[in-house]
Order: sequence, then structure tokens, then C-alpha cells
Amino acid sequence: MSQGRQARSWFHSQLHQMAQQPDQIITPNQRLALFLSRDWAQQESLVHDVWAPLAVCPWGTWLSSLWQGFTLEKALLGESTPVLLTHDEQVQLWQSLAAEHAEAALEADQLARIWGLVQEPSGCNDHQLQQKKWQEAYAALKQKHQYIDQIDMLKMLMQAPDITQRLLQHKNISSLLFYGFIEYTPLQEAFIAVLKELNIKCILGLDQQLQAKPVLHEWTDVDAELYGAAQWARRRWFELAAQPEWSDLKQDDLFNGPRIAVVIPDLAQHQEVVRSVFYEVLQWQGDFEAYESEIASSPWTLSAGQPMADYPLLSLLLHLLDLTFFKVAQVDLEYILSSEHWAENAGAVIAPALLSSMRQQGRLDWQLQDVRTWLLDNLSADAPAFQVLLPVFDQLLKLRQAFAFQQLSWHEWLDIFLDTIDVLLWPGKEELNSENFQLIQRWHSWWLAQEEDEISLNSALEQSQKLTYLQAIGRIRKSWRETMFQPEASTDRILVLGLLEAAALPLDDVYITGLSASQWPANSQPNPFLPYEEQRKHQVPRSTPVREIWYGEALLKLYAKSTSSLNLSYPASVDDVPQFLSPLVFNVFGQLPPQQSERHIFTSRMQLEWIDIDESLEPLQGKQALKSATSGLQMQAYCPFLGALALRAGIRIVDPAKVAVSGADRGSWMHRVLELLWQDWSTPNLMLQNRKQVMPVVKAVLEKASQSMPALMTPVMLEVEMQRLYGLVMKSIDYELEREAFVVEATEQKVRLNVFDFEFDLRLDRWDRQGEKIVLIDYKSSPPSVSDQRLIAPQLILYALSIGQILGLSKDEIKDAIAEAVYFAVRPSKGVEWCNLAEDDGWFEQDFNLLSQALTEVRAGYAVLEPLEGERTCNHCQYQSYCRVQYRREEEVLHG
Repeated sequence: MSQGRQARSWFHSQLHQMAQQPDQIITPNQRLALFLSRDWAQQESLVHDVWAPLAVCPWGTWLSSLWQGFTLEKALLGESTPVLLTHDEQVQLWQSLAAEHAEAALEADQLARIWGLVQEPSGCNDHQLQQKKWQEAYAALKQKHQYIDQIDMLKMLMQAPDITQRLLQHKNISSLLFYGFIEYTPLQEAFIAVLKELNIKCILGLDQQLQAKPVLHEWTDVDAELYGAAQWARRRWFELAAQPEWSDLKQDDLFNGPRIAVVIPDLAQHQEVVRSVFYEVLQWQGDFEAYESEIASSPWTLSAGQPMADYPLLSLLLHLLDLTFFKVAQVDLEYILSSEHWAENAGAVIAPALLSSMRQQGRLDWQLQDVRTWLLDNLSADAPAFQVLLPVFDQLLKLRQAFAFQQLSWHEWLDIFLDTIDVLLWPGKEELNSENFQLIQRWHSWWLAQEEDEISLNSALEQSQKLTYLQAIGRIRKSWRETMFQPEASTDRILVLGLLEAAALPLDDVYITGLSASQWPANSQPNPFLPYEEQRKHQVPRSTPVREIWYGEALLKLYAKSTSSLNLSYPASVDDVPQFLSPLVFNVFGQLPPQQSERHIFTSRMQLEWIDIDESLEPLQGKQALKSATSGLQMQAYCPFLGALALRAGIRIVDPAKVAVSGADRGSWMHRVLELLWQDWSTPNLMLQNRKQVMPVVKAVLEKASQSMPALMTPVMLEVEMQRLYGLVMKSIDYELEREAFVVEATEQKVRLNVFDFEFDLRLDRWDRQGEKIVLIDYKSSPPSVSDQRLIAPQLILYALSIGQILGLSKDEIKDAIAEAVYFAVRPSKGVEWCNLAEDDGWFEQDFNLLSQALTEVRAGYAVLEPLEGERTCNHCQYQSYCRVQYRREEEVLHG
């Protein structure tokens, strides 16, 4: 069998090599079942025109199908069966017993029953005794109302082997293959034993041998490891795809070709960082350019679900319900109005004017009646948006008046919410993309699960549990926060998976990250509600270090058996703390020499020429050009060692992976908008006449910016950022209208400044003429700190000297010509901040002298380690990995 075809054909060939193929295959999860069935169909289609699908399903689905047959058999015998509780219903039942401890108590109850803990009172502390009482009360409640849960269901199937046997016979099942399980719980083992007694052949896994020894990679830190893994995936997929076996690979066949995976143990906690890194490496590098015209835009899939509440479409629905029955904050109303998924997108039409009105009124939150009143006062009845929104608001107000202040049952609230959703025209008439379509399907299934079995748990408790609106919507939020959802992948060529998600998947190559001793195996964490001694005795999950070591080794062995090539990696340091390879790797694979990371892996990150910086460098001679002089001088002011790194060594720290829109992004957008506006306006009068230009300019700037960060600037976020930026620009305009008359001379003017035998390439944000005087303006996200000791804010003195050079002024003439030297900041929280340094008559002379001092230090090579503000400077320094300040402080402590 060819290497390139191994992943997709391996399981198919394993089944055909068996003397008797199993009638059904049981997997531990839905993902593995999906991959196996898809691979089977693909291989069968190569040799057959018609083929039978692979009978494979997850353990839970298989048991549910048996239970459905069980209840039908009982009904035919005239016997009733208990009501099977959903997970949410179990939580509700436990909440009636354990209040805020419900989730933890439910987990402890399941562990105790699955692993057969007796919970002897003599071995329990007070919390564990209380847990035992809760469990007894839970069992009594189930018996009283004829409820069962999944554990009871499995026990009932075992206690009625004759029915279970008939069910399997009806399905023509005489043999089962259990594939992909790392371990079997005592309850699973007991059920499998019953099946064997019924003459059902149970095959526990395939007879697989460990493949060749894996390759071990050592990285300098976590960031390097993550980038390295992404670049490995990019390179490795193309290497495999170039093999002759894949010469006939069609570009649009997204579930064909080599299949590789990068495994990240803590993916759920870091998925946004991981997503950004892989997006940068796999899509911005252009390596898949040849495929982009015919395949989906993403050649990789990050398999990490999110809580339902975090998806914009459902988050919008929650805000809409709050607007109807309660109130919403200004930012949430902006979010609502910017969305196209309700009221035929009419909200976007009124958004700019309505939000402007909100800001002028200074209100923190709005109710539905307020929005309706504004609509009547400000929009013509002929306007299309008016004709859509007014009937919607009128119907919503009727619902609000009827129910907002009522206490109703859970199911009554669900019915009211459905009526509200109909009125809102959510999720809109536009065709949904794949993700939202799947999300709506998941939402439907969630809602149906809440409404079914009204005669069981919910109805039994509802009569004594009436809910206010806030309690009902809080219950939805909690459930959606706890319910994970992940859209179906658009391709399986490059998979980014969690450690358990990728286990047993047939793969051509795998790269497992994070295998340091501090992270793997996981620390033991026994359940505090169960007796510790019993947990150790029965080896309950997470109960002991020995148990975690065994589990970690078993998981690594499973990976080694299900892939033909395996790569392991770990970071040599985390937050400057040295790390070591997990001993589990040695236990499973023996000694593995770490591979040197390939040089080209780092080319997209940084290139450094190492020099020894210790107190001072060689003095500079003659005229010198300084790059990034403004930021470099600021670093020189905070710490000469830092300045030497930036101005002399040329070290640049690569920004971390972008996981959200940053303050720097917003600052650059503000710069660009103001630059474009003032190029056209130049005077306040023109500004006053052309205020309508602001929104089109804001929109154009942000739409262009969104092209470089499509994963972050979704349509909703684009609208939100647009309204935010528009508001800030309008605040700055309103402030400048109150200034003394001025003319804008230049914006973003490029200047090559010559001073003290140094050359700087500068860009002046803006300078105005105010009568015979000059106003210098430097736009800031927030006003910078200033100091009379060091030049930590060099921009305005450099601007002043640049203007003098442009106009041919002497130093004294520059000082006299400047009326204002301003740091201009506009912040949502504090409004306009106009910080004029020229209010202090001595500012120019002081900053000029500090500039002279800083440049003298740079020329002399002064690089002493003297942070201006001590530990505060050090704690915010990006260059800590090059600095020995912490070492020196420790030496001072040791040696007095």
C-alpha cells in the first residue's frame, strides 16, 4: 500500500483483512465515526458503483438506538418505561438539591456510579457526606417521578439481556468492533461482558503495532513552537501532495488527498491565538495560491468548538430579547442595529442617526419604547425602514406589556420567546452561510430538546418554579454558554485538533505540540466530593499521578498506532522558565534526539545579528542615519540599554499573533481618516460645510483595513468599528470648531530632519497656521507621559525642529513661532484631550536639551542598564529575554 494513500485507505484495508468483518463499529466520539465512514465510502467508490455504507456510530448514539428499541419492546408487552432525562434536565434536578453546587455534584455522582464507589461514611469528610446525601435524594427523586439517566439506562439494558439480544438480532448484529477507545470504564466493561454472554463477538480495537520512532522537535519558546508547527503543516502537506500517488488529486475535492494534523493539547483555551497563527502562516503566505480559485478559502480546519452564546447570530438574538423585554446598553444597541439578521436589515439604515442621538443624550441604556419614539420623531412614514420597523416595534411592545413583568413557567417563556423571534424576522431573509446554517440547525435541536417531554421533569417542577424574564433569559444564556458547537469542517486536509479529538484518527502525519514535563501528563485532580481513598483504589480519572501517567502513555501509544509518521515537540522555555521533555515520551518511545529546527522556519519571525552589549558600544563617528528614531529615542529615555538594542543593534520584536483589533489598529485608522478629511477641508469653515463626508471616508478606510484582517473584521465587527470611529472623529471635529481660526498647512508630511549630525526620517501628523503662529499636532491614542529628566515623549520637539528646517528658522525663531505644541487624543471614555506643552514657556528649551542629551548618549554608545522608572519600566519591556536586569537584581540581593 502506498504511503500517500495510507490515511484514507488504512481502515478500509484493515476491515477487508479481517476474517469476518464486524457488523457494526462503535467509536468513542462522533468525529471518529464521521471520518471512518467518509473514508470507507471514498475507498468503496473506487471499485464499486454501489456500496453499503459503513455501520459506524459513537457509543452514546448506539446506546440511544438500543434504548429506543428497548422502550418499543416494552410497549409491545404493555409495560411502561421510565423517562430518560437529558443532561439539562439532570442539571435542573440537581439544582433543586444542591443549588450552586449542582454541576459539580452531578459530575461526582456520575463518577461514583460509573466507577463503582461505595462512599463509606467512615472515609468521607463533611463535603463528601453531603454529596452522598444529595445522591440519595437524587435517586429518590428519580424513583418518585419514574426518571432515569444514561447510567440507569445502561444498567437496565444489562438487566434485560433477552430484550437486548432480540434488539441486536433484529439489526443482524453478531459482532462488534470497538475502535478508538483509550480505556473502558467499569460500566462499559460490564456491558461488553453481557454482550459476550449473549454470543456477540466483541473486538476491542485492532491489532496494531507501533510505527517507526517519532521525530522530536525542540523550540525556543511557545510562540516559536506554534509558528513552527504551522509551517511544518504547510510544508508537509505539499510534500505529500507532490507524491505520484496524488497526481490525479482534484483541487475541489476537499476531502481527498493527504491528511495531516497538528495537535495542541490545550487548544480550547488558546484557540484564538492558534487560529491567528495558522491563518497567518497558511493563508497569508500564499502557498495555497494555486488552489484558491477552486477550493474554499481556508485549506485547513481548526476543530475547536465555541459556546453557542459566543456565535454572533445567537448573541444578536439574546440582545434582541433584552431590547424587547428589558433594556440594552448603548454598545449592545449598536450591535443590534448593525446586524442584517433581523427586520430585513432596516436597523442599519437608522443606525448612524439614532446612535448620534444616543450619544448627544448621554444615555447609558435604552428600552424598546425609546427606540420606537425616536423612529416616530425622526423618520418619514414613507421611508422603507420606517415601514419595516414600526410594525415590528409595535408587536414587540405588545409582547413586552403583556409579559415583561410576569412570572411564568420555563415552557411558557419558551413559547413567548418563539413568538418574539417570529416578530423580529430573525435570522433574516438573506441566505445564510454554511456556519450560520449549521448553527441554526443546532439552535433548533436545542429548542426542541427544551420543549419535549413536558409531562416529565419540567412540568413536574414548573408549577413550583415560576421565572421572571431575567431568570428565564439567564437560564438560556447559561445553557448556551455551556453548550459547545462546532460547524462541520470544509476540508480535512490539514486539521488543527485537541489532544483527545485527534486520537485514533487515521492520519498521514501528526505533529503533537506542548509535550513538556510541566504540561504532560496533566496534574492529578481528585474530585473533592468523593472519598479520596476510594478514588485512588478504583483509579478514577484524574485521581492520582500514577493514573495520569498511565493515561498519558496510553494516549501517545494510540497516536503512534494510528499514523504512519509522528512528530513530537516541546518548548525549551515558557515565560523564561526552562522546560524539559515529558518523561512519558521516553517511557513510550525510548531516547529521541531532538532535531534542530530548520532555519527557514524562523525567517518569517525575525533575523538577529547578535552583538555583545555591556554598558557601552563603540562610539559613532561622522554623520549617522537613525531608523525608527522616534520610538528608539523613547526607548533610550526609558533605559539606555533598551535604546542600544533598538537604535544600535537593530533588534525588533515581532508582534504576537493578532487575535483582536488592537489600539494601534484603531489609532492608525483615526490617523488615516483625519489625514484624508483635512486634505480636503484645510479650514473650519470647509469642515462645517462638508461634515457629511465623514462617514464615507470612515467606511472607505475601514473596508480597506478589513481586507488585511478578514478573520477579525467580520461584517458585524466592521459595522461596530465604523460607528465607533465615526463617533470619535465627530468628537474631534466638534472640538476643533471651537478653536481659534486656523488653516491646516500639511498632514502626514514626510521630512528628513538633520540635527546634531544625525538624520531622521519623520512623518509629521499635522501642523496648522493660526494667524502668524504655528500649531503642531501629534495624534495619540492617549496623551503620553512627560519627564523633565529624560525625553520620553520626543515627537513634538522633533516636529518643531522639522518645521524650523522647512521654513528656514533659527532655534529662537522656532520657539517664538510656535503658539501650541499639542498631543491630541480622542478617547471614548474621556472625550477630547488637547494637551498643549507650549503652555509651559520653558518646554522647548527643556525638550531641546533632553534631545541633545539623548543623541549624545546614542553617539557615545551609552548602553548602561538604568531603567528610568525601575521595575515599572522593566515589567512592560518587550526585550526582557535579552536583558540581565533580573539577574543583576538577584546578585545585589545575594551580595548586599
